Amino acid sequence: MLSFPASFAQQRLWFLDQLSPGNQFYNVASSLRFTFPLNETALEKSLNEIIRRHEALRTTFASLDGSPVQIIAPELHLPLIIINLRNLPHAEREQETMRMAAEETREP
Repeated sequence: MLSFPASFAQQRLWFLDQLSPGNQFYNVASSLRFTFPLNETALEKSLNEIIRRHEALRTTFASLDGSPVQIIAPELHLPLIIINLRNLPHAEREQETMRMAAEETREP
């Protein structure tokens, strides 16, 4: 794994996280609604290809001698998690989807 010093902006966010661990203020959530049959395998492969091409998506942070450093994983595969809500009545699916999205947004 490669490591590099954090940029000033990254250091600032790391510092804020040290003050308030697990803070989700900088999370950015979005959602997509597909109205067509989804090829789950193709979607997972596409997302992982984007991850492979962009180091920023494989970067995590660690503390080295009290300062943040970027750790870039040489490879990272994220499985696509499929949650089937078809067993819920149609009227409840949207509500459950929103609840789950809000729950994910609160994760640091």
